[in-house]
Amino acid sequence: NLRPEIPRCCPSSFANVMRRCWDANPDKRPEMDEVVSLLEAIDTSKGGGMIPVDQQNGCLCFRKR
Repeated sequence: NLRPEIPRCCPSSFANVMRRCWDANPDKRPEMDEVVSLLEAIDTSKGGGMIPVDQQNGCLCFRKR
């Protein structure tokens, strides 16, 4: 039942999808086709769901290894 911590720099639109997928009740988790639809619906054209360039180095998701 452990879930990784969602980084603070993670856009809320992606974090919400992750939380739904990680619901403790498997019956509440979305099917894969719904996950795809949710991800496709995130509007990244105006930066929504994207991490600003000046914050990428501060986010663990974007650190070079």
